[in-house]
Amino acid sequence: MEREKGVDNEVNRELAMVVNRYYQKSIANFALVSFLDVWDYDIEVGEILEVFDRFSRKDIENIQKVVKKALYSM
Repeated sequence: MEREKGVDNEVNRELAMVVNRYYQKSIANFALVSFLDVWDYDIEVGEILEVFDRFSRKDIENIQKVVKKALYSM
């Protein structure tokens, strides 16, 4: 589906792997802390932005379009 929007398989795969690693680390950390610490958890924007350094400008523009559409369609 994302290929139709201009994001190729390699970019999709890389994003999926990054999200998966981040999720796994987060769940492992959540298991070690209190409920309130989990409740107050914030995602660091800098960590997310570092991922985009690996992609071309065109890929970033296409990803931004997909994200904007997802955010505003809710």
